[in-house]
Amino acid sequence: MEKKQANKKKFFRSKLVEINTDEAKFVLKNFEYLSSALYFLYVKAPYFTTEDAHDGKKIKDFVLTEEALYSKYDYVGSRLIKTANKLSTEISRLNTMISEKDSELGSVSYSFTKSNQKIYAPIANNFLNVILELDKLVMLTDVLWFDGHISDKERNSNLKYYKSFISSNFQNIITITSGLKDSIYGKK
Repeated sequence: MEKKQANKKKFFRSKLVEINTDEAKFVLKNFEYLSSALYFLYVKAPYFTTEDAHDGKKIKDFVLTEEALYSKYDYVGSRLIKTANKLSTEISRLNTMISEKDSELGSVSYSFTKSNQKIYAPIANNFLNVILELDKLVMLTDVLWFDGHISDKERNSNLKYYKSFISSNFQNIITITSGLKDSIYGKK
């Protein structure tokens, strides 16, 4: 039991978020895994770039170079920027359509969920904001769909694409971090 407590994260920030759509709720399910992976990458992994990292630790003979660590940071940052930009572009397009079509933004209601999310590294907050942007994108899409400005097929394919796009980006980051853990500690 003590071993489990030793591996627990020592700090986190809790953020209350309100999620309205099923698509955003789906992506949110993987957020804690992503946040934990980012904690390892940004808080624990840098320790293994020092020369004394192996002193007193039972870990695989592995040296993590700063260059390798920073390349992981670059990958995570590029995924975040690409995802945020793609969502922002689509939200702008949908807002333009709504204003051109005279649709009402508040015309669709959802049963929202309030949820406290643990954020283990500052960058995780940016990924949580991506989920909130997905929620906004779905709501804007639904306004246009309910008002008859987009078809069922267009709505469904658009929402499926963005949900999958974000989920796969999250999963790629989790997988990369998991691979780094395996390199450091050895496969379990």
